[in-house]
Amino acid sequence: MKYTIAFILVVLLLFSCKKENNEVVIVDVSTDYYPIKLGEVLVYSVTEINIDKQVGLNDTANYLLKEYFESSYIDDNRDELYRLERYIKQETDSVWRVLNIWYVTMSGNFLYKTEENYRYKRLIFPVENGNKWDGNIENTKDSEEYEITELDIAETIGDNEYSNVLTVLQNDNENLIEKHFAVEKYAKSKGLVYKEMISVSELEPQPGIPWQNRINIGFIYKQTLK
Repeated sequence: MKYTIAFILVVLLLFSCKKENNEVVIVDVSTDYYPIKLGEVLVYSVTEINIDKQVGLNDTANYLLKEYFESSYIDDNRDELYRLERYIKQETDSVWRVLNIWYVTMSGNFLYKTEENYRYKRLIFPVENGNKWDGNIENTKDSEEYEITELDIAETIGDNEYSNVLTVLQNDNENLIEKHFAVEKYAKSKGLVYKEMISVSELEPQPGIPWQNRINIGFIYKQTLK
């Protein structure tokens, strides 16, 4: 009887330790800022400006972008890979045209997006203000430090008001002849709500004149959730 009680106590102790160990390794990655729902459709307003003074190009395009999580499957790393179908159309058009297919996955504590065959680390979880990482570490582009610069901020973006917005600064470099800037904003329970990219060069050195009026070559891109 004494040995039986001792055996039961040992089993209970081992079970308790195992349970505690399991609880230690559980990590809440707080993915509320990028919820993925199959079948969900997000529509954005996009403004795209391309400038090349040498050939007389100064073109502004306004259109709608639709993103649709069409399906998912388990990849070779045993991560769930989501197929993100992307379509565009003019405001007045009735038919969407296929733009491209991207892929999204949560692996470890990162959100990865494969865009035009380039794989980016777009977010890190759990989200914390000041978190930094190399967004290009898994592609062939130059290293680019991403940083969460704002978290849980109330903000009006486009026509929408959001109570909790996260800002990821991806690039912010400017000198007398160049300006490179990239930022993404995510709203809790919604996902990506704003994206902006600026890459301009050969800025004309005219003191007091805004950089927007001194561009020789470059592009500006803004994407806002409707």
